[in-house]
Amino acid sequence: MGKLSFRTFVASIIIISFGVNFVSAQELCQCSMEIIYPGDDDELFEVSDEGSVNVEFYFDNSGLIDLQVEFEYDIPFDADYDGPETATISGNSNDSFQIKISGIDVGSILGGSSESFSIEAEIVGRQGVPDLTSLVGIAETKNASSGLKIPEIYNLEVEISDPFGPINSGSSTNLIVTVTNSGNIADGIEDLEITDDCPLMTTEELLPDSFASSMQPEFLSSGISSDSQELEITVSESHPKRNCDIEIMITSKASAAKGNTVISRDEVRISVEPGLKDEGGSGSSDNGDGDIVVEEVVTTSLPGPNIILIVLSVLAASLIHKRLQEN
Repeated sequence: MGKLSFRTFVASIIIISFGVNFVSAQELCQCSMEIIYPGDDDELFEVSDEGSVNVEFYFDNSGLIDLQVEFEYDIPFDADYDGPETATISGNSNDSFQIKISGIDVGSILGGSSESFSIEAEIVGRQGVPDLTSLVGIAETKNASSGLKIPEIYNLEVEISDPFGPINSGSSTNLIVTVTNSGNIADGIEDLEITDDCPLMTTEELLPDSFASSMQPEFLSSGISSDSQELEITVSESHPKRNCDIEIMITSKASAAKGNTVISRDEVRISVEPGLKDEGGSGSSDNGDGDIVVEEVVTTSLPGPNIILIVLSVLAASLIHKRLQEN
């Protein structure tokens, strides 16, 4: 019993001693860690359209001894990041650090979404000596957190189908106009404008309301993300042979609501050929009643008389006539 009591006493002394050292170590760390915000406090960090953002933070050591720390990061959206793994912060000083976050696919995440990120600093050494509490898994840590916000991407894409071939004067054809929401937020058409560079060509009026008023982002599995409408093109009978360019320009409704103007456009070229009525050339004319009158032209295969032969024939006849009179 004496030996057991002595061992218990020694173990108690070790535990008490360790506890005192642990508390003392905790008290030695007069430190803190904070996020550095670019503007107001507690705001979110907005990711760029390219899927990147830089986050700064600082570690303040108000104590008298140097601290060795190890950093761990928890970053959302499957992002890549590059930040310091370890650092030594001198006594009575503070150091700033930066995390470079990149590789976020903002086009496949709903615009305006946000998720939190966190930074943890673990005290692993003091004045160059490994911290005992770190070795046994109860090290002192400092934490800081904030959030990342996905930007709103406005990207309505308009596409005009290619014509099947040339169009004849006096006829019409239909083109298919398709609008797709390739952005990351619900969107629609604010304005739609159709222009062409042929004055004798007419395009049917196509209004923004002809398309779905709200189209969901294409990456979502539910909802309408694309809509198509027919556009009739009519060419006048007197239209000459030439190439005509048709352009359609649309403005994003979601961007207009935020005070921006995001435009998408597409164009197509149509070749206009003379109509069937014009293929007869100068051999036909219109009698005014809408009927075609064919003018018949009579031709001969005999050679035309030569003017020199005619003159010689007249002179020869004159000489013969003169000689007959003298005889």
